[in-house]
Amino acid sequence: MDLIKVIKRGDIILFILILLSLPVTFFMFSGFSDLTGAKEKGSFVVIAKNGSEYMRCPLNEDRLIDMGTNLIAIEGGSVYMKSADCPNQICVHSGRISAAGQMIVCLPNRITVKITGREEPDAITK
Repeated sequence: MDLIKVIKRGDIILFILILLSLPVTFFMFSGFSDLTGAKEKGSFVVIAKNGSEYMRCPLNEDRLIDMGTNLIAIEGGSVYMKSADCPNQICVHSGRISAAGQMIVCLPNRITVKITGREEPDAITK
């Protein structure tokens, strides 16, 4: 059977549409949607344990936070998981974060570390 006879006009149109949508999809999901490449610098670190906020502190003040199972370090305008007692150490290998919206998660210990851009209003001031 000849391949040209099997491919129909609709197949060609569908193939072209998929090819044209790939760059758009890439830019939407790769973080390049902001053409300047700049991300908002974070201002605060929000640490949560078991889904509840445990601590909120400024990103520009160096400190170590001991959560028993995890040790979180804020240094030089970034935050990272210095150590953890979880078996896979994914949170420790996540590296430093400093931009608003970035997050480190230690799933076994149910700890999240999130960067916010500015002080978020609490429920009373909304």
